[in-house]
Amino acid sequence: MFDFIIKPIGAFFLWMYNTIAFHNYGLTIIYFTVIVQLLMIPLVIKRNRSSLMLQKINPQLQHLQKKYGNNPQKMQEEQQKLYESIGYNPMSGCTPLFIQLPIIMILWQVIGNPLQYVFNWSATAIQAAYDIINGAVEGLNLSASTAYSQISILLHREVLPAEFFAEYGVTGELFNMNFLGINLGRIPEWNPSTVFGNQWKIYLPLFLIALFSAALSFFMNKITMKMTQPDQNGENKSNAAMNGCMSIYMPLISLWLAFKFPVGLSIYWMTSSVVSTILQGIFMNVVKNQEARNEIIRQQEMELKKKIIEEQKRAREAEAELNEGSQEDK
Repeated sequence: MFDFIIKPIGAFFLWMYNTIAFHNYGLTIIYFTVIVQLLMIPLVIKRNRSSLMLQKINPQLQHLQKKYGNNPQKMQEEQQKLYESIGYNPMSGCTPLFIQLPIIMILWQVIGNPLQYVFNWSATAIQAAYDIINGAVEGLNLSASTAYSQISILLHREVLPAEFFAEYGVTGELFNMNFLGINLGRIPEWNPSTVFGNQWKIYLPLFLIALFSAALSFFMNKITMKMTQPDQNGENKSNAAMNGCMSIYMPLISLWLAFKFPVGLSIYWMTSSVVSTILQGIFMNVVKNQEARNEIIRQQEMELKKKIIEEQKRAREAEAELNEGSQEDK
């Protein structure tokens, strides 16, 4: 249904793999993630500006909470009026999450169905590959309805004869999905008998990556919250909760995705957490430096005004003395 969006991204993904990523699948995902984060900079700036607005109106929010502490409905109404007066959206902190979910779904299709969306194999060629591999590998029963069956074709590509590629006019130069000895096309397992069983060398690293992905997302969001949120006292916890949705939901979503989809998505999520935090830090540093410069300019303007007022005062006093001297001479 969304092939018109997924296939161009798949083509771009393949271009990165063949060029700037030097046929490194993990590096391709990392490059893709960095590009996505750079494209999201306007949203990051908007979110951070909203956080700065919240810091500036924090004293007013505290005043409203003291004034209407016994009337929650009235307090919410007054808070909403205050938000509208400065153009602040309490849900702005969650916007990057809502934007990233469609991107993750597109990347899932690119990673999970690479033959269709990256290499443009026809459905007939994919089905023929299923039939050949099913007949050659004992215990496999691949079909179009099998989850991530196209990744299984990549894992068993050596079974496909050269005549197959010539007959169906498809490329045999497919992704090498190994990255640092880990196949990024595999899905992590949480079952201990699988993680610590006979194939622990395969599944234990996947399990650890999945956990690390969620933990990294949690800590990166905590760092981001410290950079963008003012210190919250007991009376302002409601605002902290509204703006802290990302620090709760994104790690949970990361953990859920990690055990549902190929581990390549965890590489995307980890890279996204780190890059977005770095961009956040850069933005906040720029803002703080700008505010410091503005404060210096404001102080200089105040000192200049003070000097002008003092000079005007001295000029008036001198003029008054001259006038008094003239009157005495008369």
